[in-house]
Amino acid sequence: ARKPLAGNGADPAPQAISRRLGTGQPLAGSQRTRMESAFGADFSGVRIHTDATAAALSRNLNARAFTVGQQVAFGRGEYRPGTPIGDALLAHELAHVMQQRGADDVTAKASGASSGALEEEADTSAVGAVLALWDGARGALGGMAGRTMPTLRAGLRLQRCPDSHTFEEKKAAKTKLAGLIGQPDTNEAEIIKTIDDLGGDAAEVLMLITPFNSKSSDAQVQALAGTEAGQRVLERASKALKDGDVVSRVRADEIDKILVEKKAAAPAAKPAVQKDIDRINKAIKADPRFGEYSKVSPPLRLPVELHQHGKEMFGGVYYNQYMPNDPKKGGEAGRTRAVAWGNKTHRTNYPLIHIEIGPLALTETDNYIRSVLWHEFQHYKQDIAFREPDSRKSADTKTLEAESASSSKEKPNAEIEATSIQLADDFAVLNDDEVKSVLRYLADFMAHILTNASFKTAAIDRIKASVHGDRAKQDRLISLIKQLSKSDQKSLTDLTTAIQADLAPKPKKGGKRRGRK
Repeated sequence: ARKPLAGNGADPAPQAISRRLGTGQPLAGSQRTRMESAFGADFSGVRIHTDATAAALSRNLNARAFTVGQQVAFGRGEYRPGTPIGDALLAHELAHVMQQRGADDVTAKASGASSGALEEEADTSAVGAVLALWDGARGALGGMAGRTMPTLRAGLRLQRCPDSHTFEEKKAAKTKLAGLIGQPDTNEAEIIKTIDDLGGDAAEVLMLITPFNSKSSDAQVQALAGTEAGQRVLERASKALKDGDVVSRVRADEIDKILVEKKAAAPAAKPAVQKDIDRINKAIKADPRFGEYSKVSPPLRLPVELHQHGKEMFGGVYYNQYMPNDPKKGGEAGRTRAVAWGNKTHRTNYPLIHIEIGPLALTETDNYIRSVLWHEFQHYKQDIAFREPDSRKSADTKTLEAESASSSKEKPNAEIEATSIQLADDFAVLNDDEVKSVLRYLADFMAHILTNASFKTAAIDRIKASVHGDRAKQDRLISLIKQLSKSDQKSLTDLTTAIQADLAPKPKKGGKRRGRK
């Protein structure tokens, strides 16, 4: 919907506006070709104005853009041909050009159509142009599509797309929203207030921000929908987009579809798969540490559910039956996934973090299932810490976040921390094969070129402390390390050395004590 101009003053005479604009520039070749093809009209006489005078006039007229005869002027930063929202605005103004064709350049003629009807037709024409220029809009706008060629006629007049905020105000709102949108669960109230404060300009500003500006950002919309707060933010954004240009209405339709899919009930798992899920949930529920999973914020969402791509929720724990289960071929018993985005203007945000457990976790005992989730829970807490303001992040958290953002697929410091905690906490309950599996995984990272010495030292100290004073545990751990491959033993040399240096005295054998003669 178009917002009315503030105040009751009469519009400036179109002839005066036309004289102030000057000569302008013709539509660039590629832009002219695209628009002429979409409208089936000749735009060789159109002159585009994007200079300081046009910006000042647009600001004074409270408009994003305006048209007088064949002259089209844009506010600062508004002329963006070749982008969806830019083409929509340009097409809208070119529709006004066609409505005014035949009007005298000096003498304004009476209009046979109301301003509202002319604006509505310009919108309809813009729909047709966008459908012709952007194939991706066709499905969402199928019911809105109509002719591209305007049929109403107006005399020479000032026609504009109204605005209510300055370029600087919109730029500030854009920067603010871009820094907040990635964590709606913590920023919901401020995000919605900023959208509300923008009023009729909200759609325009939102269309400049990822993930609202392109269908290619659908995965990020799905991530935002991973919390109830994120869903409410998306619903408010969609409402604002529906009050904007044709392309923003297309985007609103796409966002609504994602929300419907996100909220829809997941299909039931097949009996064999559901049996695996039931086993995992039973094992986890029996863990004495079960209560720990609800103490973090956001807490883990339990029980475990079947994994459905695109339907993940923040803190969700899912059984992914398609995860590879051969450790020699990259198989994983579990993994924690964090969606992250950011840019140079604001810190990285993490809208969605979830855990997946694979079939490999089911190849051992229930203790191993519990241990796998405990390991992934450490990664979950690592990622949760990344969401804190930089001033509250520890040095280790900053190191792990930088590692997470690196191009390397391997994250040795994060794995060393999580695996050493897993081994220290679960050594007593895991059987020998399970412990050796954890040790092999630890060995992969202890000698990694990107391993930070402080994380390695902390891991060794953590494991050593878990068996300190218990010679039977110490001997068992050393024995299991010696059963690994030579390369794994070498990677764990520092751990073995540390435990050997801390060996407790062997317990004395029982027997009848002899008295002195």
